[in-house]
Amino acid sequence: MSDSLSKSWNEESVADFFNVEVPAKLGPQRASAVTPQTCTQLAKQVLKTEDLQLVDFQGAASFTLISHDAGKIFQVRRSILDDGLLALAAKVYQSLTPSMLRLTECNDFPLPVYIADIVAGTHMIHLLPTPPDLPTPEDRFYQTAIDLARFHAKALQFPQETCQTNGWTSNAQVLLDGLLKDPVLARLAPELLPVITESRTHLHLLDTLPPVLTHADLGVVNLFADEQTGALTGVIDWDHATIERFGMTIWSLYENFLSCRSKEGIVFYEQPLRSKLENAFWGELRSSTAEVLDSTTSGPAVRAAAVAGAITRYLDLETLEDETEDHEFYLQRAKGFLPAMPKVIESDL
Repeated sequence: MSDSLSKSWNEESVADFFNVEVPAKLGPQRASAVTPQTCTQLAKQVLKTEDLQLVDFQGAASFTLISHDAGKIFQVRRSILDDGLLALAAKVYQSLTPSMLRLTECNDFPLPVYIADIVAGTHMIHLLPTPPDLPTPEDRFYQTAIDLARFHAKALQFPQETCQTNGWTSNAQVLLDGLLKDPVLARLAPELLPVITESRTHLHLLDTLPPVLTHADLGVVNLFADEQTGALTGVIDWDHATIERFGMTIWSLYENFLSCRSKEGIVFYEQPLRSKLENAFWGELRSSTAEVLDSTTSGPAVRAAAVAGAITRYLDLETLEDETEDHEFYLQRAKGFLPAMPKVIESDL
């Protein structure tokens, strides 16, 4: 992403946070005390530095500043983070997950305040080639694909008892059934119906997989890597983490590292690069999960979870029901990624 687009994105995100999110949370009167200026002034007091700037990409529910002098991230959030999930993320992923500390001394401030260490590495969005005709750093992405597989596999070492209530797994059947009956989807993207049908047919396989800690958005804006080697160095934004069946975020490989978006839509990298990266991921996932999952019996279940997770990410019944001119934009990713996901029934993981 270019610097100008990044700046525009940040400006829009900051404006939305203070003009929409904060008033919705606090009401107009209390919201008047929460502005970019008051947040920045508080950050200066807390971190004892004048060296503050916006992070490259602001989240939708927070205002985040970085101080390289202090080596810290300062964040004002719309809502309090789930301490239990943050602790679980730290336990599972250790140094890959930045520790988020809520500042109790700032309890008088209308919104919760957190600080964290700066994540090592480079924001992954700065490492991706764009547009698609630029050379792709094959060796670097190869290591990233392997590390992404290890990231997924790591969660299996800490299985949880049950999936999140009203989460992706528990709502998958309702979503898939609704999509198959939706006239808007049938009219605008009939080519997706076979993918959804296959997912619905094999959805029961998810019950054979353990519930695990699941990051809500493994997009490039939440990933950091070593600029030279591609090694994964950090995963941020755990505020919407959940407990789901293993494999629900495998779409991350296809969205982030096998393709890019152009004016024409989603463009996958040419062969043999695409197969090399895809095979590296699945080979490492098979190896890293061998002590917990048998690839012959669990392979179809993992692929079923991957497809169901991708459908959950790219298709939304609410969006489809609200017919707008933006439908094509919303469906672009679904049309690009869903047919590219692996078939559920294959010979191995």
